[in-house]
Amino acid sequence: MELPEQKPVAETQKEPPKAQHISWARRYLYLLNHAISCFLTDIFIQTPVSSLVQKYLPKAGKFFENHAHHRHPGHEHEYSAHAPLSANLLTNAKHWVIGEAAGDFTAVPITATLQHYAPWLMSPIRKAVEPFVGRYFRKGAVKDARKWAIERNIAPNSAEAEAKAREFYEYEVSHMGPVVIWNILSASINIFVQKAMLKVPDKWYTLATAKVFSTVFSNSALLGARAASPKTFEEAEYKLERGFQKLAGEKPGEEKNKNPDALPKKKRQTLQLDRTLRSGNAA
Repeated sequence: MELPEQKPVAETQKEPPKAQHISWARRYLYLLNHAISCFLTDIFIQTPVSSLVQKYLPKAGKFFENHAHHRHPGHEHEYSAHAPLSANLLTNAKHWVIGEAAGDFTAVPITATLQHYAPWLMSPIRKAVEPFVGRYFRKGAVKDARKWAIERNIAPNSAEAEAKAREFYEYEVSHMGPVVIWNILSASINIFVQKAMLKVPDKWYTLATAKVFSTVFSNSALLGARAASPKTFEEAEYKLERGFQKLAGEKPGEEKNKNPDALPKKKRQTLQLDRTLRSGNAA
């Protein structure tokens, strides 16, 4: 089974199909999952990278050489161009953890709000990103759709399997716009918090360089995992979505709104047999 490349989204279309039907809980869960994963990855990358940049980048080195043990009233820093790298690592770690937490998690509700009220902003971003990442998500979608079909005794090359592959693909690629927006907001808030609130003496390009390195790495790792196994992530987010909706006081969805992939295997088989019997009786 091959999943052909998607046709470009029409200019008049505000957002790709199906993305408009993603619930509020699923939007938050996708972004929250992305934020947590990137936060845990970034703090281990940005700390050493920023320390190396400030120590070896010529302009940054000169800046710190002239401002050794620079202090602000009420807020002291122990940065020094001559200090051991380990000392700078410890100092940077504290600021990066605070900046990352502020940026990553504050960007979630802002991005989700933009995704809901400004879907037209997401479509052009998807169109720009999809040619670069589409083939990876397409490959994973086809692989998981085959697995999904075999679990249900459906032919891997059937129309149902192809439709499921398109569903997996669309779910992942429809989030490319929000992911890009989230990354921009997260980085901006992160650097703002460190410069304006924590009074970190690093030049903005020192912070930006570390952020770019970590963002590329963490997003590549997370999106690579999602591309390799979209079924796993979609089913997990569906189960969490049901929990969020129950906490919010919403009644469980009707049968037509339930995701059969998230049901236990025995219940899936019973539901499949029931549908088969009903279709046979109708014939």
